[in-house]
Amino acid sequence: MRQEAAAEGKGRSEKMKLPDRNTIEKQLDSLWRKRIKQRDGYKCMYPGCNYHGDDVEAHHIWGRGNHGSRWLMDCGITLCHSCHREAEKYPNAFRKMVEIRYLGFERMLAITQAARSVAKWTIDQLMEMKEQLKAQGV
Repeated sequence: MRQEAAAEGKGRSEKMKLPDRNTIEKQLDSLWRKRIKQRDGYKCMYPGCNYHGDDVEAHHIWGRGNHGSRWLMDCGITLCHSCHREAEKYPNAFRKMVEIRYLGFERMLAITQAARSVAKWTIDQLMEMKEQLKAQGV
């Protein structure tokens, strides 16, 4: 998709490309990680772990390959490196713990349904998600 933009001072139109899908997705991934870390106060949310630091990792409760839930705030949680590996080793048990301790049944159901959906986002929808994530940091 292209937008027409008048070239400044030249009085003619030039076609201006929107950012490509990969660029927007990378920007969304970066913003999502930042927002998850901010929301969780830069601490590992795994029960019993007291790690706190800028190097916590943002973990997708449903893997990032599930595009329907990839950038949902409820689909993320911060973990230290060690706990992140543990969560990836036992994903079902980890998701159950997150449901019980943090999200509750309804919110977990919502991200599970989103994760299982086939999401084919348009460039405009991706840009809108990016703006929403940006706004959450204000």
